Amino acid sequence: MITQKINKKDIKEFQNTKLYENDYTEDILKAIHLLTFEPIQVNIFGSSHFRNLIYASDIDIIQNIKKSKIPIDFMMKTIINKIISDTEYENRYFITDIKSGFNNKYIELTKYIGYTNNGDVYEYNKEIFEIYKHKYSVLNFSYIPTYGEDDFLNKWLNLYNELHKAIVVRWTIKDINNGYTNINNGDMYLLRDAVKEKTFSKIDLYFFCDTRGKFVEMTNILTSEKDEIKEVEYNIALNGLQYILLKPQNIMKYLKRYYSYERIRKNYNFLKITTPFLTSNISLLYSCYSD
Repeated sequence: MITQKINKKDIKEFQNTKLYENDYTEDILKAIHLLTFEPIQVNIFGSSHFRNLIYASDIDIIQNIKKSKIPIDFMMKTIINKIISDTEYENRYFITDIKSGFNNKYIELTKYIGYTNNGDVYEYNKEIFEIYKHKYSVLNFSYIPTYGEDDFLNKWLNLYNELHKAIVVRWTIKDINNGYTNINNGDMYLLRDAVKEKTFSKIDLYFFCDTRGKFVEMTNILTSEKDEIKEVEYNIALNGLQYILLKPQNIMKYLKRYYSYERIRKNYNFLKITTPFLTSNISLLYSCYSD
């Protein structure tokens, strides 16, 4: 158990975050402006948001558009076309992934995958997954675990990942501009319907960052529900578990995810223990290795 004494100076350090736009360099700000919809507020979260984590890599953004009357599909089209019309697109800037909506043919399974808390899994239903796998050959689940078997949590996490890949809809730039994509061997899925699903839409951008001397991944999450931010927090923790329990392990990503998660929970004991490691030369070496 982590029991180090925490003083007010420590807490202030862990609460100290970068200010948008004052604390970001011009090349990062340009990428942010390309990847976001103005004038919706830009909220940066994750390791790149903390002043004391000097070796942060990815830059994660949330734009909560709940109060906006502008449709999310219009925002996505605007962002995509703003990026591809930049003179340095496909030289300095690259769109790598676009996600929005669910494949409703398999969405029922999300009710039966359950959830994890403190290392245990609740409300998971193996029998339903077996039925769907038998009915739809496209659901190529590698293994459907049984409660109580060895390494159950690891196997459940793997199934969770495979389900996520099966139901989340990916889009191309052409799809976004057309306003639809084809799923399930030809079914038309409209972008305006996808953005209404109870999930967030996401655009990933890689850009060359002069001040870091490397390509950096930046993600913008467009969400319309306050509850979805809680979902993002849960996914941060779940993602951290995947990095430590599934192969190949990635200890640094695990620590960074849980740093963000425990900071939300104000677990300053955890932050005090992990910060020296995340700001050490080991973290720098990891950053170089991941590049």
